[in-house]
Amino acid sequence: MFVGIVMLDAWIGNSDRHDRNLEIVKSADGSVYLSPVFDNGNSLGATEKPEVRASISVSDYSKRYNEACFTSGERELTGFDTFEIAAMIRPQASIVWLEKLSLITSQQIDRIFEKIPNERISIDARLFAKQLLKYNSYELLNLSR
Repeated sequence: MFVGIVMLDAWIGNSDRHDRNLEIVKSADGSVYLSPVFDNGNSLGATEKPEVRASISVSDYSKRYNEACFTSGERELTGFDTFEIAAMIRPQASIVWLEKLSLITSQQIDRIFEKIPNERISIDARLFAKQLLKYNSYELLNLSR
């Protein structure tokens, strides 16, 4: 599941995943599992000012802001870097998650965003988020090649 969370973060451009918003749950019967993801507010460029989204391409935005808040030695990792490391540790899991991602179409992404009321998201923010998902999907799927 961790590999899936890391891939999700890279896909949505979540720049606030760190060890304090990943939780391990221990149930009464002693089983242990990752909790559902939370704290995804810094995703899809949602917290950016409109002028920032208007002044940067999604590819440049993704390269600059797709941070995982994890480090390797002294190096800060991007969401893509983190997924690549997770994929090396659990290659089968990464294959499963990438296959699931490959099934998500542009039309499905568009339909999801069409359901968000206009008073909740601006036209520009909607377009930026959709383009970012499509770009990050492309980048993640190319990692597997």
